Amino acid sequence: MKNRLLIIGLLVFVSCDTTEDWFVEEVNDQPRISFTFLDNDIENVVDSIKYSNRIRESYFVNVTVKDPEFNIDFVYFDLISGQGDVVSGGNYTNAFIDPEDEVQGKYSFEFRANGLGIHEILIIAQDTFGESDSVSVKLTAFDNLAPVAKLDAKLVGILSRLEYVLDASNSYDRDSGFGGEIVEYEYSINSQVIIRGKEEERLTHIFSKEGVAVLSLRVKDNDGIWSERFETIRNIN
Repeated sequence: MKNRLLIIGLLVFVSCDTTEDWFVEEVNDQPRISFTFLDNDIENVVDSIKYSNRIRESYFVNVTVKDPEFNIDFVYFDLISGQGDVVSGGNYTNAFIDPEDEVQGKYSFEFRANGLGIHEILIIAQDTFGESDSVSVKLTAFDNLAPVAKLDAKLVGILSRLEYVLDASNSYDRDSGFGGEIVEYEYSINSQVIIRGKEEERLTHIFSKEGVAVLSLRVKDNDGIWSERFETIRNIN
């Protein structure tokens, strides 16, 4: 009788293991995570982000999690390299990413670098059986790029035949695509310095006499960095 009970117990134990293995292997499918704005076969994104004392740009990440059994346990991230803050659902987080639309499998967060260099983030979706899939974002945080000054002098001759417009509209900030902009123009006319705000990229000036004029320009960006001086010589007549 004791042997019979032992055998039955053994049979039940083996049967349970087999059922669980079959369920995980045959019924449960691995979740799939992909970048919302890219195809599913894209597993990593390589991009850049601006980091400076005044501008701490956020990098926005949107992913889609697909799971046939709808048994996603959680979506989380691992900061493999670099340092930064992750904001999900309006709150800072150390690990878990909140769903933006759980029914559609949409998740999003923003990353803010805490320094220059490479920052790599691994985003993982895991179901209740421990099956997972991942994608990664590799960001290079670069320092502020100095703006570039360009200056041209154009004859107007309306109020005076020696009336010119100093045109700085071709000046530009090299990282304008990352929030940079020119906020100040420093014109110099024969050593006379005239400073104007960001809306005054053209300066009207009436020269007192004919002759050679030395004109120069510097521009400052919103990080407080000045460009190299652009200088030109113009015959005023």
